[in-house]
Amino acid sequence: MAIVVASTVVATNAAGIGSLLPKNEFQIPKTQNSQETNTPGLTGIISNATPTATPTNSPTVPPTLAITTDNGWGHFTRIFNDIPGKNTESTLDLTTIAVYASIHNNGTTTDRLIGAVSEFCNYITMQDMSPDSPDGGESSINITILAKSTLELKFMEQRLVCNEASGVKKGDHIPVGLIFEKFGQTPVLIEIRATPD
Repeated sequence: MAIVVASTVVATNAAGIGSLLPKNEFQIPKTQNSQETNTPGLTGIISNATPTATPTNSPTVPPTLAITTDNGWGHFTRIFNDIPGKNTESTLDLTTIAVYASIHNNGTTTDRLIGAVSEFCNYITMQDMSPDSPDGGESSINITILAKSTLELKFMEQRLVCNEASGVKKGDHIPVGLIFEKFGQTPVLIEIRATPD
């Protein structure tokens, strides 16, 4: 179809009608049988064109998420009458349970423990009870778990606290769902002990 159009242009120019058209209005390539010399034909233009390939990136492997837990344990906390010490009296609080477990991040990306749920707890908070805790044992918003590492929730260190527990007694095993920022929720079974001993 393009060759016919080119031939038509040549024919109109030959008849003298081409002078009526504005110059350079149409840039139509002429065929090799045109009367103009040194003009490549349509075939030459197509064959000399260099195809441009779109660069492709090799597929990127997405980071893996793999959180597992070991079954943990918990104990009822104590309410002290004074600063805790050898001779300080305390009462066992059956409505508050400190929770400990091992969390394994087998993935290739860091994740954060951002919460927990259990039907036996009204709500669960996170605390850092270690001596060098920046918030002095107050509730933490989240706990970071580096890629390819294990985090231990330990007595007098980082822990979860089951608040306003109901229907729980020593020897029970209660399910807790740990909620991670990226991985989502994973279950852990907590054995309840009376004290940390």
